[in-house]
Amino acid sequence: MASKSADDRFQIPIMHCFREAFAHGDARKYNAAPNSAESERFLSQRAAARRKGLSDTEIRSAVRDDLVNLVSTIDLQSAVDLDGFEHVARSVINYGLYDIGHLTSEDAEISGLEDNITAALASFEPRIKAQSLHVERNVAFNAVEQKVSFSISAEISNRPLDVPIDFVAEIDMSVGKVKIAKIAS
Repeated sequence: MASKSADDRFQIPIMHCFREAFAHGDARKYNAAPNSAESERFLSQRAAARRKGLSDTEIRSAVRDDLVNLVSTIDLQSAVDLDGFEHVARSVINYGLYDIGHLTSEDAEISGLEDNITAALASFEPRIKAQSLHVERNVAFNAVEQKVSFSISAEISNRPLDVPIDFVAEIDMSVGKVKIAKIAS
């Protein structure tokens, strides 16, 4: 991968445009007539922001927000047997990780979490290049806090360059919750 400076900007994902518009309340603010000067100024400000692009830190932050949603969601196959329904098992209806609320740190199923995290990221995070995805369970287990952690690294597909991302998914076995503990910039 070529080296890049801190000033490098990356193409903005379309979903980011929608989220920014929502965050700024654009729909509530935009009351100008479609062909008015105010309308043109409003649209040119958004176009300028799209042309400017995002920094690699902003790209990582956008992906992080979606990863938090993914790992915090329990998939359908945790509640319903999807054998014979392969299309449903691969669809967004089955978005998330399997339910870990019943697992303990000694459970044999805990070793399957690595594969479940890999499959969920490969299936439901299209910005992550599947061939670059690497999920590894950290051998250290925090017995007091009942936490298991996984180191995850991948490349985010972007233009003009792919953006590397490294983070730790921390699973609190006592409450069955997953969180993104840290993300390297």
